[in-house]
Amino acid sequence: MPLLWTDEALARTRAAFGGEPWPYGVDANRTTLEAFARWADEQGVTHRRVEVDELFPASVRTRYRI
Repeated sequence: MPLLWTDEALARTRAAFGGEPWPYGVDANRTTLEAFARWADEQGVTHRRVEVDELFPASVRTRYRI
C-alpha cells in the first residue's frame, strides 16, 4: 500500500543525499565498498585488503551488470 507522503519523503532524502539515495551497482557504490574493504582490513576482519572487484565474481558482475 503506497503512503501519501512517499514522494515528499523521497524528495527530502534525495536533497539530503545529493541524488539517488540507494544507488545500484558496483560503480555507483565503489567509494562505499572501498571504505568497507579498508575498514574490514584495518579491524582484522579480513586477512588482507580485499579489492572491490574481488567481492563479486565475474559471472555475477556480467549477468547483473554491476
